[in-house]
Amino acid sequence: MTLERLGLLGRVVRLHSDSGWKVSGARTAACWLKAYAGLSGAEAQRLAKMARLAATYPEFADAVFSRHLTWSQAESLVQWVSEEREPAFAEMIATLVGQAGQLADPDDFATVVRHWAGLVDQELAKPPRIQPHSLSLSQGLFGGGEIHGRLSESSFLTIAAALEAFDSGPDPAIAPQAELRAVS
Repeated sequence: MTLERLGLLGRVVRLHSDSGWKVSGARTAACWLKAYAGLSGAEAQRLAKMARLAATYPEFADAVFSRHLTWSQAESLVQWVSEEREPAFAEMIATLVGQAGQLADPDDFATVVRHWAGLVDQELAKPPRIQPHSLSLSQGLFGGGEIHGRLSESSFLTIAAALEAFDSGPDPAIAPQAELRAVS
């Protein structure tokens, strides 16, 4: 990892918190890197993405700036972290960085990252689990409302117990009608 690239990454990370590249007229960090650092489009995109990940995930930034991750390892991670995989990256950053420290060969680390990406993709491909119950509440125009739902037995018992425990007294809209029926 060249000191020049590391220094440039540090500048972009600092600019990231407030989109500081906009002051110079650049629309994105990659545009700023192309215009002011003379990087190619692809290289600017990679560095801008690495800077965004470093600005978002301090563990990643620490690993890059402390050189616990080599430049090629950091680029390998950046290459495989997509928008869909990013939540999993947030959960696994410490493990991935730990793996990097154990593997001296960049190709071995790239294999680990590809394997991780494959596992994440398998997880993302699974259909979402639908809960066996649902509940909807809607408030009426003039107060009151409706509750509709399909509940499992345990959920129904929990809600029924909560409703039984809640007693706000007689409903003022119903009480006068009940008194009229009792009189007639």
